[in-house]
Amino acid sequence: MPNIQVFLEQDAPNGKTLSLGIDDDGNLYVNGERVVTEQKITLKWWVDVAVIFGALGAFSQGFVSVYLMFK
Repeated sequence: MPNIQVFLEQDAPNGKTLSLGIDDDGNLYVNGERVVTEQKITLKWWVDVAVIFGALGAFSQGFVSVYLMFK
């Protein structure tokens, strides 16, 4: 039995409980049962480009902020 770290446990009004957890290998568990997916999730190319531009924008804003702080 894998070591599951529960990070969300919620009680519903109907008396049922939902628990979400993750094991040491990064597998997701819902109510103690491993979630198995049939295929990997892939993103479109434009999402990858948007993430890169977002990271560059955040880096440049941080750089400008540090520059202005020590100016």
